[in-house]
Amino acid sequence: MVRVAASRRPAASGIPPLSVAKSLFRGWGMRIILNGFQEELPENSTVSSVISSNQEFEIHMIVELNHRFIHQKDYETTVLSEGDVLELIHPAFGG
Repeated sequence: MVRVAASRRPAASGIPPLSVAKSLFRGWGMRIILNGFQEELPENSTVSSVISSNQEFEIHMIVELNHRFIHQKDYETTVLSEGDVLELIHPAFGG
């Protein structure tokens, strides 16, 4: 009798594990680091699309791409690339 580890069995619903599902879509997107976490995004994603999809609408938010400040007027035209590091920073004001 051959035993299969529980984590490798398909779910009862027939849906494959997430790791298998992700491997089916390789080439569909690109990987970036967003706020310190690896994320997979569709190719040609812009800074604006990432902000929208993450519901980050703070007016005082600072956006940093590969350690460089991105001005708000450039969010729509700044296209992300494989391996980019994107930081969405919310400054804390006060005394």
